[in-house]
Amino acid sequence: MLWDKFLIQMANEHDYDLSKADVFLVRFKEQYQEFTESEFKKIIKELLFIDEDLYKKRMSVVYKKFAQSKENPTGCPELAYNGPHKFNKLLAWLKKKYSERSATQADNLLLSRSSIPIDWQQVCCEVLKNQQKQWLTTCSLASGDRQMLDMYMPLGLVERKKLPRPNPDIPSERGSELYEEKITPIEHEVFFAQVLKQGQSPKSRVFRT
Repeated sequence: MLWDKFLIQMANEHDYDLSKADVFLVRFKEQYQEFTESEFKKIIKELLFIDEDLYKKRMSVVYKKFAQSKENPTGCPELAYNGPHKFNKLLAWLKKKYSERSATQADNLLLSRSSIPIDWQQVCCEVLKNQQKQWLTTCSLASGDRQMLDMYMPLGLVERKKLPRPNPDIPSERGSELYEEKITPIEHEVFFAQVLKQGQSPKSRVFRT
């Protein structure tokens, strides 16, 4: 709650006519609270366009409105008796009331938020869903760490040819050729059309990715 708004509420609660509460609302503003009465009287004409005598009369009305009495049992008890330093007494009482109301408003806000129904099942599902996302990290030596949720890498299909029987007449220096595997690349469209849709694949052939 803002202090200026609090002052207006207090004036209403103590039957103080706001059209005549200009002295109260200005004198107890935060920027003028440290002013002594003599210091504040020097700027009365600039702020309120009234003279010192009228200011004293209106402040007397302020203390009377906020003083604790039978008609006003919730008023400031320190103003129930005549004495000096009425401004400081009323200011201390107002600050105390302001702190109490601010704390009450904060408690009510927390209570209202806690009363909002929470779908814990939905919350847990969302947390689990986020945890299951696997991040892929590119090589930091190339261009720095960059993270992405998904990566598409097309893989080629090849047909493995069955190795023929080794020829015993091949010289020893060409012996490595006996173990060279012959593979033939296959287009994706051909694989899908002939192998998956039409089943044109001998059992002796093996396709791998």
